[in-house]
Amino acid sequence: MDFLSSVPHPVWFASGGAIGYKLLDFLELHKIPKNQWPNFGSATYWVAFVIHAILGGGLAFVYVSAGQGIGAIVAVNIGITAPVVIRTIANQTDRPIAVPDDA
Repeated sequence: MDFLSSVPHPVWFASGGAIGYKLLDFLELHKIPKNQWPNFGSATYWVAFVIHAILGGGLAFVYVSAGQGIGAIVAVNIGITAPVVIRTIANQTDRPIAVPDDA
């Protein structure tokens, strides 16, 4: 239990924001035929919730570890956007950075 209480509050808020974002998928179910719904009994489906929480909480932990004082609303925002931010960073190609001559 010491571990859970030692986790900074912004990390929990960010993890909750990430899970909340993933829960929005449920709101879209009425738009697709029932035979195309995901398999809710599959562990793979639910692992995505855990991964989103880890990504959101992990990114908030990086902010907190860097000395950034973040409030609850910013932490939730970090959690919601973390998967997109991390995916964007991961998809960057290895291209040289163009430095202007006068720099």
